[in-house]
Amino acid sequence: MHFIDSLSSDYRSHCVCDRALLVPGARREGTGGVALMWHKRWDSCVVPLPIDDDRIVGVQFQTSPGQFIFRYICRVSITQLIYLETILINCMTYGTLTRSTELLLGDFNAKYDAQSPRSRDSLLYRFFADNNIVPVNKTKKCSGASATYVSYDGNCQSIIDFVCVPVEIFDCVRNCIVIDDDCMNVSRHRPIICSIDVLTRKTDACDNTIMSVNWRKCNDTHFNEYNRLLMYDCDIYDLAHCDLKQKDCIDAAYVRVCERLTSYANATLPQKKYVSFLKPYWNSELTAAHDSMSLVRREWCRQGRPRDATDQAFSAYKTAKREFRRLHRKCVNIYLSNLNNELDRMAEVDSHKFWKMVNARRNRNLSSLSSSINFDGTTVRDRDSISDGWYHYFRELYQPHHDPDDVHSSDTWEKHVSSELDFIVKNIKPDPEVRVLPETVDHIISTCPKRKAGGYDNLQYEHLINAKHVISPVLANIYT
Repeated sequence: MHFIDSLSSDYRSHCVCDRALLVPGARREGTGGVALMWHKRWDSCVVPLPIDDDRIVGVQFQTSPGQFIFRYICRVSITQLIYLETILINCMTYGTLTRSTELLLGDFNAKYDAQSPRSRDSLLYRFFADNNIVPVNKTKKCSGASATYVSYDGNCQSIIDFVCVPVEIFDCVRNCIVIDDDCMNVSRHRPIICSIDVLTRKTDACDNTIMSVNWRKCNDTHFNEYNRLLMYDCDIYDLAHCDLKQKDCIDAAYVRVCERLTSYANATLPQKKYVSFLKPYWNSELTAAHDSMSLVRREWCRQGRPRDATDQAFSAYKTAKREFRRLHRKCVNIYLSNLNNELDRMAEVDSHKFWKMVNARRNRNLSSLSSSINFDGTTVRDRDSISDGWYHYFRELYQPHHDPDDVHSSDTWEKHVSSELDFIVKNIKPDPEVRVLPETVDHIISTCPKRKAGGYDNLQYEHLINAKHVISPVLANIYT
């Protein structure tokens, strides 16, 4: 199974094969394996499950703190179906106890048919029914080819591959399709693509954490992946073609666009690790300690995050974390101590400069005959009189006028503006024939400046500039 790791360096895999393949000289006909793959950016969220079986593989995917999705993929023979049922019931019991979601995929080597005379078909149907599992590619939500398996001679076609979800989350299935695009030259099984909306719960810590994209380190590969995720997002496509008439719908659409832009940017583009001026005490020693702790933590996550005090991975992680925190406190204390010493030294220097300036000006005249200003025909030279003159001048300048004959009087002007505004609001009618074109939005986005801070929605101009061809139709629909 090592060839899977060489397919792409951007993906990780968790796979098993028939134990017969590990025995030299053993019969290899009819043997195989199963594998699950994920993009390496999800390494911190994925933990392989230690299932002791050569036909089943599973991973745990953490969508948010305390919330997980368990995915199992299997390849079943006739004699192993009952054993598969026992293992999956145990796995699903564990998932239920952790209030998580279970997804089941694979080649079951049986049809989903309650009336079938074959025992394995009825056994599979009963297994799905007893565990409230829905095979998505057997429902109306699935499109594409009518069969997932085609025999080598082409005489037999059937559905024996399934993507299954619990009936409780069947409404989260967005779409499903059986691909029929020259795939038979690779395998007799057609691939199934299923899109599912994952419900996440954000915590306060997540809401307060704003990831900043390091735009200077982005290259074409990063931007291509960023645009690809946006292009294949069904929500983005729907927002570009749906009818937005109500204000609430427009606001909700804007929020969804902002969430997609920021989430995909954070997932594909390089991030700034930290803001340097917020951690002035940070040094190379802390960087090395943090990297060491991160490596130990990744190993602990790969082993399923055990919390037994006798576990070697857990003990190593806690030790590395304790050492990093101790070094962190030490560096902070040293920095604060040096800062206090610097403040004391600067206070002495400032005091010396202050008295030197006072002594230099002690014998100087407080006013000069050449320094004067005229207020309402009165010439003043001393500092207090000049300050009072400016005070009365600006007070008179900004004093409201209540002259009814003066058009620019504050009260008269306020009434005039209010009446004009009310008239415009009551009589304005949008022209249904006028539409904002994506090309116009694309051109405007191109003129936006770069390296500007984001607003309340955490969006920067770079989020739009580097995805303008994808996002322009959506913004044009919102503006229209």
